[in-house]
Amino acid sequence: MKTLIYSPTWIGADKTLAIRDETRAAISLLGATKTIIGTVNPYPGYDYRNVTAQYQAAWKATLKGGFDYLLTVEHDIVPPADALTRLLAMNKLVAFGVYVFRVGPPYVVNAYRWLDDCLAPDMSLTLFPKQLEQARARGIVRCSGVGWGCTLIRRDVIEKIAPRGDRDCDLNFARDCIKANVEMYANLNVTCGHWHDRLLMPFEGEGLIAVHCLKDFVGRSRRGSSRFEAGKNYKIMERNFDDYRRAGYVEALS
Repeated sequence: MKTLIYSPTWIGADKTLAIRDETRAAISLLGATKTIIGTVNPYPGYDYRNVTAQYQAAWKATLKGGFDYLLTVEHDIVPPADALTRLLAMNKLVAFGVYVFRVGPPYVVNAYRWLDDCLAPDMSLTLFPKQLEQARARGIVRCSGVGWGCTLIRRDVIEKIAPRGDRDCDLNFARDCIKANVEMYANLNVTCGHWHDRLLMPFEGEGLIAVHCLKDFVGRSRRGSSRFEAGKNYKIMERNFDDYRRAGYVEALS
């Protein structure tokens, strides 16, 4: 069984690779046949067309190299040492490890809910707590995508569904899989870290910081946007504390 790991990254202004050392170390433990740290970025600067170019390169390397599987690992994802073993053992066409997205509502995982009448990717299981609880109990569940942070794709899928689109490369792949009746599954026991100032882990929740509000403002909360009133005390998400403190909106309660 030949497996290729492809981790897309870029070369920074200091001529060093942007991939995190923790990701490199984690990838080295996975036991793949070959690993490629991809630097195929034909467009200057931070251009989303480079995302498609990177994954097109991964597809090409998989086919040209005669690999049976492609495992994509984003350059700031830290998969567990048994991630590849667990995903291969699922024997699925497309198998996702789970991690937390860095943007959008806090602590949303990349495993999107599957519905029997799905025509496109649905929404993260995180937004459906009861279904997420059931999915975690089962461990492996069918999903509607999405997110290539840690995704194993079998060669026969690589042969018929190619990356397309710019910003939404992973979403388009999930749409194409659904259209082609290619079943996708998520393994909720393959939990991967995602760097965002610190290592975010799925299902662990985010810490809260007690603060005193110094002036009225509208800010981010677990519910989306909330109004904070001067003179009152609140608990806010730790990721927002530094921004609000520097802006003069809050101070930490001792």
